[in-house]
Amino acid sequence: MVSSFLMLIFRAEVHFTGNGGIFKMEKAKLDRISELSRIARERELTEQEHLERQQLRSEYRESVLGNLRAQLESITIVEPDGTKVEVKDRMKKSSRGGN
Repeated sequence: MVSSFLMLIFRAEVHFTGNGGIFKMEKAKLDRISELSRIARERELTEQEHLERQQLRSEYRESVLGNLRAQLESITIVEPDGTKVEVKDRMKKSSRGGN
């Protein structure tokens, strides 16, 4: 799906029409990820710290993916013939096996 999306970008003009970035992670959690990474470089993490780091990293990945999805869904592609297609509609069509 990503490669077909990239092909769309190269074949058509892209316009951003929405306001993505609705998924945010608290600064305190980001700071804690950094702190745990710093601790891991100095010594081995305890089992509890390791589990906490895994959970925080997972939450961070979900936040990043949520932001990316929101941004992609807010894009409108202007085809060479002038028609406008929203990426979210095109992504739905791709996931159903359409073109």
